[in-house]
Amino acid sequence: MKKSLRSKIVLLIIFSVLSAMSMPLPAAASPITVIIPATQEKAYQIAGEQFAGLWEKVTGYKPAVKVIGPDVAELPSGDLILIGSDAVNPIVHSLIRSGALETLNIRYNSDNYRMLSLQQDGRTCLILAGGTGRSTL
Repeated sequence: MKKSLRSKIVLLIIFSVLSAMSMPLPAAASPITVIIPATQEKAYQIAGEQFAGLWEKVTGYKPAVKVIGPDVAELPSGDLILIGSDAVNPIVHSLIRSGALETLNIRYNSDNYRMLSLQQDGRTCLILAGGTGRSTL
């Protein structure tokens, strides 16, 4: 039941993000990239792939899923879906360090999670973060 509710919430978020990005529904092509952190915890990979699959069901287009490490040099063009908190995702960490985002306001190593969207450098960034990999799912 909880997983079904979370899936419905994610679909609602996808519709909201599409509205914010002024993208037509369904999109023939999309500049969206799902970014997951390079970590040993498989939950982040699963979260990124599941989000991309849900996005495809809504829009007809499956976004690229890219793994990034702490030494990320260049981001893909277009809007980004950032999976993971600043503890594991270096892009989210840099958004907080740069002041673009004050905090995720979650307790780490807990079941807290946060979903938020912000504009940064002319693109929309949707952050899907949890206190652990499990809560990110």
